[in-house]
Amino acid sequence: MTPLRQRMTQDMQIRNLSPRTIECYTYHIGCFAKHFGRSPDELGVEEVRAYQVYLVQQKKASWATFNQAVCAFRFLPVATDIARNAAGNRGRPETLGSRDRCPGGTAYLGTEPSAPHL
Repeated sequence: MTPLRQRMTQDMQIRNLSPRTIECYTYHIGCFAKHFGRSPDELGVEEVRAYQVYLVQQKKASWATFNQAVCAFRFLPVATDIARNAAGNRGRPETLGSRDRCPGGTAYLGTEPSAPHL
């Protein structure tokens, strides 16, 4: 197993993905690499986009297949490194806090959170 494949598999196991999901994602990354004839760690964001266009326009992939490939790309080290850099090197991509997503959250209500009651 290549170091890249091992890292991706470990990242997916850490996130508790099922063995079948890991198998599917690994398959899609393999197809991506085969399409360009190079290792995935030598490919960048533009190649990912070009492959997505290929899946939709030439291969006529179903939505499920396309979605699996897109989800698999999230485990490529280049994708995780780009997400980290976009987040200011804090180690994880910037996401909305639970308050911002929850209908009962303060961002939804347009108010600031109050100090916790002790």
